[in-house]
Amino acid sequence: MINIAIVDKNNNLELCNQIKSSFNAELDVSIDEYSRDNIELYKAIFVVCDKQRECESIGRNIRNCSRKIPIIFVADDYCYAAEAFRVHAYAYIIKTELEGRLVEILNELSADDESNKIEIRANGSLYVLRESDIVYLIIIDKNKVLIRLNGGKEIVVNEGLGSIAHRIKSINFFRSHNGCIVNINYIYRISDKSEIFMKDGSYCPLSQRRNTQLKKILLKIR
Repeated sequence: MINIAIVDKNNNLELCNQIKSSFNAELDVSIDEYSRDNIELYKAIFVVCDKQRECESIGRNIRNCSRKIPIIFVADDYCYAAEAFRVHAYAYIIKTELEGRLVEILNELSADDESNKIEIRANGSLYVLRESDIVYLIIIDKNKVLIRLNGGKEIVVNEGLGSIAHRIKSINFFRSHNGCIVNINYIYRISDKSEIFMKDGSYCPLSQRRNTQLKKILLKIR
């Protein structure tokens, strides 16, 4: 499932309809109106350009929430290219080229999670892990993090959780607790006691203040 959001101040449904009619048959795509509160849900955000300052403001607003999420500008011409550059946009599409570029970009986004890799050093060895194989990361001691992988293997790393999280590119990871980050794709259920049960039978802590936010995310993507 690719969850994307669209920002279009004129409420023109052209882009939304084009994606739905042309590409849902090829890719599993969910389309939503952009909401800052739900930014963790999105695989990418499409910004339909209108007024120059407004586009840059929207781009900066998104970047203040997330440095990782891909932003795709859609415009009639290249007059907004500088604004796109300033917010490190993933792509810039001219509307006359939209049909061909959409399939290309959605395919790239769909493949990203499998191709993202992270290097981890532990016990004198170097591990190159696919981010999509990581079930969760949890602090077990000061500057020691346990990484649990799909299949049950666990690696203990002498590195801070924040340092590792900063290197993760995928947006499918959620900080469920100050000492824990989970891969949303491996969540099985959330208990009434604010525990996260993972599909492999393990479980992770969930703070009260993050409980509602995570439930909203799971309801959206399932």
